Amino acid sequence: MKTSPSVRCLKKYYISLVKPNEINMSLSDIIGMENEKNDIETAITFFNSLRLNTPTLQIKPYTRYLLTGRIGSGKSTLVLALAKTTNVPVIVLYASTFVAFPKKIIQILNKIFNIANSFKSGCIIHFKDFDSIDSLPDDKCNLFLNHFLLKISSIKNTVIFLSSSIINYKLSAETPLSNIFNKVISVQPPALKAREELFKFYLKDYSSMLQDISYERLARATFGMFPIDILWIIQETFVSTQNKNLKKVSMDNFNETILKAEVGQSNLKLSEKERESTAYHESGHVIAAYYSNPNYVLNRVEITPRQSSLGLTKEEITEEKFSAFKHELYYQIIYLLGGMAAEKVTYGETTTGVVSDLAIVSTLVSLMFKSLGMNEELGPIIFEESIGFSSTELVNQLEYQMQKYIKESYDTTVSIIIQHREQLEALAKALLEKEVLQENEVKNILDSVSSNRQDTRN
Repeated sequence: MKTSPSVRCLKKYYISLVKPNEINMSLSDIIGMENEKNDIETAITFFNSLRLNTPTLQIKPYTRYLLTGRIGSGKSTLVLALAKTTNVPVIVLYASTFVAFPKKIIQILNKIFNIANSFKSGCIIHFKDFDSIDSLPDDKCNLFLNHFLLKISSIKNTVIFLSSSIINYKLSAETPLSNIFNKVISVQPPALKAREELFKFYLKDYSSMLQDISYERLARATFGMFPIDILWIIQETFVSTQNKNLKKVSMDNFNETILKAEVGQSNLKLSEKERESTAYHESGHVIAAYYSNPNYVLNRVEITPRQSSLGLTKEEITEEKFSAFKHELYYQIIYLLGGMAAEKVTYGETTTGVVSDLAIVSTLVSLMFKSLGMNEELGPIIFEESIGFSSTELVNQLEYQMQKYIKESYDTTVSIIIQHREQLEALAKALLEKEVLQENEVKNILDSVSSNRQDTRN
């Protein structure tokens, strides 16, 4: 496949023609993205019909797609893999080219579609960051849309992708394109099993450097992450361990990197009094969760300052969940109030460190009572003017019930802390000594105190 003068001319507009043999990955090589791959199967059917010279299909397959997903979600990977699988070239350009060269819109579009038409066995055109078209002046935007529609109607052998990093991006209902690009694919983060396979794939050549690694735990700890995020976690972990002159990479190293990605780092230096109050606060979270929720599994607890907090308690994710029962939300509220309760029991007063916990508690309870009908006294009612109830009397009842629920939950949490005061003291002391405690260390401390108490009673 020779490069024509037209293709060489397009390079000055940052437009490239990618040949199938230049692409490393086909659709079958992509880990995860099963739904997204299924959604573009009709494009494969379309290219097969061109190659086999099949008469026009009675039901025309989709050949016009709108791809949405955050930057790095894999939109380009999906398009290139389709090109590799179907053995067709792909013309890749950023739609911002038309914003940068508004006077060249017609010229550029003509060249793109003329090149695409020259490939009789099929071609893909990928307009990246298509949402940038919205920033064109109205006259230039209309010029683009009108000429774009004209060219689409004249092209017969091309699949076109418009992609946007705005997750909920939609073509305006007034835009003629909305009727043509009505196959919308939202690229989602990989599921648990796919993330586990991604870790195995990326780490397959480094097995000799790994120590006690659980791919399943790594997958659970990276919920919501895309392949590019997982690759960053791996690279950052290896760089960090090399800088520390460590010969092996452990789960602790990966956990530290994941925490850095989630909550950042801080160079803040705490006073001894702040370290102590933070130790009791974080220990309170652990005690409240450990002795109220039978399904609670701790990952780690620390009093290392982060960008968003002075300390941190992280739960081990045991399963991916997309909904929750009322009792699970209640356990979460008890856990959140544990830090404040521990401060109250220890010092007789609380610090400013409880503000973020209280904000989340208030948000959760508001959601439970206003939107989910989870209050027995109020009943299954939605408090929203447009679809439910919103009278002053009901709003007053709502606020009273929310206040009552939070107060009763807090009293329960204080009772748990008082009942396990010895465990609180032991855990806070260990945190002050080590700053970071893993799940097994915390369990040993709590079990040891409980065992000693039992021996004393005997």
